[in-house]
Amino acid sequence: MGKNGLLRRSSKAGEDPIVDQFLGASAKTALLGNVFSMGWRLALTVLLPIFVGVQLDKRFGTSPSLTLAAFFIAIFAASLLIYKTYVEMTAEESRLVGQKSKRTKKFNRSKDV
Repeated sequence: MGKNGLLRRSSKAGEDPIVDQFLGASAKTALLGNVFSMGWRLALTVLLPIFVGVQLDKRFGTSPSLTLAAFFIAIFAASLLIYKTYVEMTAEESRLVGQKSKRTKKFNRSKDV
């Protein structure tokens, strides 16, 4: 998209294209942060129960049953983690949109005076 794409993003009269650039960069940074954070949390959420299930199977001699149970627990926990991350990202996006609209109103009021 580049610089020109961000400059053309201002749709309302009186909006500052520089603010749009900063908001675009902020959104990309927030997305990358959430993706990396979710990545390691997801890895721990899946690998830890499976590792425990394998170790318990070795100890008690119940070949695949505890590993499979741990696998299903890991899938459930991973689903909850993905949903929770989605809710957090949606809430953050709505908060940022609210801040942007407040800035726009403030900018338009100071321009009218």
